[in-house]
Amino acid sequence: MPFVNSFVLTTSTEEEAQLYYFLCYALWKGRKFRQLLIGSVILFIRKDDLYKEIRRYEKLLSKKSDFMNAVHKIMDLERLLALKRKQLNKMEELKTAILINYVS
Repeated sequence: MPFVNSFVLTTSTEEEAQLYYFLCYALWKGRKFRQLLIGSVILFIRKDDLYKEIRRYEKLLSKKSDFMNAVHKIMDLERLLALKRKQLNKMEELKTAILINYVS
């Protein structure tokens, strides 16, 4: 579905979609998009500028398989982080339940 002020990158495979997702994620984390931001109130990146930046860094990936291996490691870490967050939330709920037991 269309979304206001956004655009979509379509790929032919799930692996290619992951490649571009994590390439953009790496560029965002590395603050490579900052120089492309325009706008005084709502910052945005022009589609053509984003496309050029992605293409520029895509060419620097000498071995996509190495990058994808790193992506799979990151995905494993994300799953582990999600599990740990869930465990921490449950511990907070338990802590609250224990305290409420004494005041009710």
